[in-house]
Amino acid sequence: MWLRISLLAMLLSAGAARGETDGILALGRRVLADNQCNGACHQSHAEDNDPLGLYTRANRKVNDRAALHRQVEHCVSRLGSMIFPEEIDAVAAALDVDYYKLK
Repeated sequence: MWLRISLLAMLLSAGAARGETDGILALGRRVLADNQCNGACHQSHAEDNDPLGLYTRANRKVNDRAALHRQVEHCVSRLGSMIFPEEIDAVAAALDVDYYKLK
């Protein structure tokens, strides 16, 4: 798993094949939308009642890519979503690029 996270991070940060990176991000965003991953579940945990606030709050629990990947895996297992490991990787990558902007 760590190898997959590292390879994905390298692809995204090095700007590897632009089409490949865009495809990974598009897949991640689609999986998020298809599974309503910005909806009621997140809102119930957000202090300000903003579902996207969990991604952008100052005291967020996720501070590196490995922790982000673990959190995505946790959410998938909690919801019982049937998605593939490469889709989990793509979701983590999309969340990182769109919200977390981890180094």
